[in-house]
Amino acid sequence: MKSKIIVLVGPTGAGKTYLSIELAKLYNAQIINADATGIYKEPLIATAKIKEDEKQNIKHHMIDLISLNDDYSIFEYQNEGRKIIDDCLKKKVNLVIVGGSGLYIKALLYDYKLGKTNNK
Repeated sequence: MKSKIIVLVGPTGAGKTYLSIELAKLYNAQIINADATGIYKEPLIATAKIKEDEKQNIKHHMIDLISLNDDYSIFEYQNEGRKIIDDCLKKKVNLVIVGGSGLYIKALLYDYKLGKTNNK
């Protein structure tokens, strides 16, 4: 059996988090955050990042990775996210990718040729 990848996109407050949890339970899936603000450890105003008690023991990836003070690029997100996807596909684990950042989702799913930049 092949793994399934379900992608949920939409604006903040549309119900993506709730639906992602329900789909993860239904398909025994893990969740990958594809929201640009979800990668930050610090709470941000006007975001609806999932809280720990809302995760319902479902494995979440690409959440609370970095501080607002850290440098982090879409290239790094793509590399880390694709490693997770590849690992899950090898293990036949279903995935739900959820977020509102189109570039993050496209970086995971499409053959974007991104490169590391030197910001010095």
